[in-house]
Amino acid sequence: SDLKAMLSENYPEVEYIDCDTPGVSAARNKGATVAKSKYLAFLDDDTIPSKDWLDKLSKRMEADKRIAAVTGLVLPAEIETDAQARMEALGGFNGGFVARWILPATSKKDEVFRHLDFPKLGVGSQLLVKREIFEAIAGFDQSIGAGLGIDCEDYDFYSRLVDSGHVLIY
Repeated sequence: SDLKAMLSENYPEVEYIDCDTPGVSAARNKGATVAKSKYLAFLDDDTIPSKDWLDKLSKRMEADKRIAAVTGLVLPAEIETDAQARMEALGGFNGGFVARWILPATSKKDEVFRHLDFPKLGVGSQLLVKREIFEAIAGFDQSIGAGLGIDCEDYDFYSRLVDSGHVLIY
């Protein structure tokens, strides 16, 4: 394909992996099985990260061993259509510019209020997670996610990560 050729030519260190199973969750999980690093980085095909995105996220994780995963701000590349304007008017994927820690709940009240924060945590379109934690919580649930008619695979992942005692930061 054109994408494979472009990657091969411009990014020889990147390996393109085909995934026959539908859905973003299956694709992310398959990528995780072939990745070789201690961190797994996930970007959607329409995400345009800053040049230092991966460096900043990995340094943040290295700075505090309690952090299991880092996500962050996702801004629109453009707002040119009515649909794009409506999406942003409803909050879009913008979780804001202030860092937040999502910690394991210490009470049922904490658990309820913590889940209300998930939409403010960005989305799985840009995520860095420790491989060992990803594997311990069995990755993304392949029965949900873009391409399957039921979204929120990222919020499900975040919820299982924090419910299993790990820290997620935005």
